[in-house]
Amino acid sequence: MIESPVQKAPGNVQAKRIAESLEVPWFKLRQFWIVSVSLFVVASAVFLAGWFQWHQAEADRRDDLTSRQLLVDSENQIINLLRWYETAIQTVKLSALHPAVRNFRENPEATRAYFKELSGVVRRFSQLRILMPEGMEVIRVDRRDTHVVVVPEDQYQNKAGRYYFEASRLLHPGQVYISRLDLNVEHGKIEFPYQPTSRLITPITTAQNEVIGYLAINLDMAEPLSDFLTMQDGAIARELLNREGYWLAGVSDDQLWGFMLGENTTLAARDAQLWEKMSAVVRRATFEHRDLLYHVGVLSIADLAEASEQELVLPDQPKLYVVSKASKYDGLLSTRPADRFIFVGAILAITCFSILIGYFAARRKQAQDIQQRIEENLVSVRRMAALGRIVAGVAHEMRTPLGNALSVSTTVVHDMDEMIVNLARDAEYSLQSEDIEHLRRGISIIQKNIERTSVLVRNFKETATDQSNHVRRNFDMAEVAHNLVGTLASQLAKKGIELTLSAPETAPIDSYADAIEQIMLSLINNAVQHAFYGRESGKIELDISDFDEKFYRLVVWDDGIGIDPKDHERVFEPFWSSDLPDRGSGLGLTIVSNIVVGVLGGEITLQSEPGEGSSFIMMIPKVVPVTETANPYIFEDGRKNGRDPAEASRSSHATG
Repeated sequence: MIESPVQKAPGNVQAKRIAESLEVPWFKLRQFWIVSVSLFVVASAVFLAGWFQWHQAEADRRDDLTSRQLLVDSENQIINLLRWYETAIQTVKLSALHPAVRNFRENPEATRAYFKELSGVVRRFSQLRILMPEGMEVIRVDRRDTHVVVVPEDQYQNKAGRYYFEASRLLHPGQVYISRLDLNVEHGKIEFPYQPTSRLITPITTAQNEVIGYLAINLDMAEPLSDFLTMQDGAIARELLNREGYWLAGVSDDQLWGFMLGENTTLAARDAQLWEKMSAVVRRATFEHRDLLYHVGVLSIADLAEASEQELVLPDQPKLYVVSKASKYDGLLSTRPADRFIFVGAILAITCFSILIGYFAARRKQAQDIQQRIEENLVSVRRMAALGRIVAGVAHEMRTPLGNALSVSTTVVHDMDEMIVNLARDAEYSLQSEDIEHLRRGISIIQKNIERTSVLVRNFKETATDQSNHVRRNFDMAEVAHNLVGTLASQLAKKGIELTLSAPETAPIDSYADAIEQIMLSLINNAVQHAFYGRESGKIELDISDFDEKFYRLVVWDDGIGIDPKDHERVFEPFWSSDLPDRGSGLGLTIVSNIVVGVLGGEITLQSEPGEGSSFIMMIPKVVPVTETANPYIFEDGRKNGRDPAEASRSSHATG
């Protein structure tokens, strides 16, 4: 014996699918990765944008603070240089008026003693000399480290021809000459170690303002220049340049004093663009260059004259550039350990948050899928339950007429057997009219019950109607309603029922005319049959209105007895009917609902209260949507696939 395979119930299959969905790990779900990765990318982008913006703002704040510090630092350096010069100028001016200096010819020892005393007090003077109008030194005292040395006469030098002495010859009594800042030269050679020096010269005069010599003092500039440091990490660097762009301080030794050593170690040669910016500064300026912030202050003759309140003379009015510079703040490279900790922590927090949200999203999607499958299973179960109710209802409805037909047919057969026996036994026996009438009534009863069964089967078939049972075309729904109302109005008026129509002049629609006419007729008949029980009159109104660009609103209203709200959900169920004596088959509203939803692609709702009548409200699409059950090969002439209906029928029989 061959065993047939076991057919699994749909519910068991659905249950298995649901169980399999629950067994899938969350990290393998596609929804988890989509949500997690998307959220991580978006959140990271927002965080990084905020992070960069914050660091940019912090960099701007730090750079602004650095610019202010550079300004203060540069101004302090200028002030220090001015004070260094100012004190020296005042000392030179006063010394030129001292009797020991003015009487250097008559009492040179007193002059030397004064110079030694002055060198001990004013340590910034490295040399104190008196030059004759011809340029020869006649008295000289040097300061070497901590020692004061009186230079012997055999070491005196003739300074005639040196630029600063030639410039001092143009001085008037009371004027002070300040030489450029350079290196000290002895006997025609640059002294080593380098001694940055600036020379202050003023005329020595008699009481009659006759110039008898010059007081020349070498101002040691090593101490103020020591404040100009090379750049260190996070520190401010300072540089000092002359008007030609040669460095005087603030860089490595091999780049200093290029104009004295005959080397082209200028800023213009190393960085022409930076020198162009710097040389354009008139008084002071702050600017950026190659990730550095610069503040440039100009120290000029005007500054010295104002500071000393003396009439000064400088050749070609030289100026010095006092430069303070520092690195710009780099928010990313200069991040503090705490900032790095915050950054890493934020990225980890975003990652964890993304995973958490992705987990919940995946679980939610999983739950939605399970719910959808449960609903699909529930719909399937409901359909099976509805089918069971339909089958039970059909069996129940067909049992009575078929039982009656069977009972009557049995009786008729029995009576005919008796008549045949009587005819065979008695040749003189004749059929009486009562016997014939009895047989006629029996056959009539059989015929009515068979017709009742036929109607029930036809109604049952109509509950499964779809678009393949109807012909789609363009027509005027208002015209269909007018024709229907015109046909029924006079008939219903005899029963005391007033049927009216409210519709626009035209209602063009691309749909199924026979289906729309069927639902109108079914709802009118339903109202006639059930709405006016116990009454001798009533009203039924058919209303068509243009709802919007996609739908017509079709309403069938009556002023009948109404329907209890608790029965609203059941009125469209198969074989459900009211408790009225004339109940009907219970399939009428089921057929209407199937046509409106399944064929026309619309919606139907019921509004009713007991004693206030009923309204069946339908939304009918102006262009019917094609459903999966539609047969696209049906045309208005009934042809399928472009063939003749008879041919199609023969083909179907041939393949059946």
